[in-house]
Amino acid sequence: MGLYCFDNDVGNESAFFCSLVAQPTLIGRVIELQRQDLDLDVIHTLISGDETVKDWTLHIDGGLQFRGLLVVSTVCREDILREFHTSRFVVHPGGTKMYHNLRRQYWWSGMKKDIAQFVAKCLTSQQVKAEH
Repeated sequence: MGLYCFDNDVGNESAFFCSLVAQPTLIGRVIELQRQDLDLDVIHTLISGDETVKDWTLHIDGGLQFRGLLVVSTVCREDILREFHTSRFVVHPGGTKMYHNLRRQYWWSGMKKDIAQFVAKCLTSQQVKAEH
């Protein structure tokens, strides 16, 4: 989210023109990109049509869930991994820690393997690991 303001001084009066730009949150982006994944869209359509698909549900916000966890499409997995690995709040966790953090909220097939591969490619994580 960004706030852009322009100051226009006219005589003794000041006027501010502001524009607020809202960016979707990570969860909002995951939900939005679920509809672009053809496999997930089929499940979403079935559930929306009142059909029951074992372990799959639709959250009130429209997000597709598997066993109560938000499903991440292939399109945005890299974004999720990057956010959970390089955010200033987590500071490059190892694969196991990152997996435990992610699996509280998200799910996708092959998640553990993808996390291990992502962490293995991280130069910062490899340098820290080499020191120990």
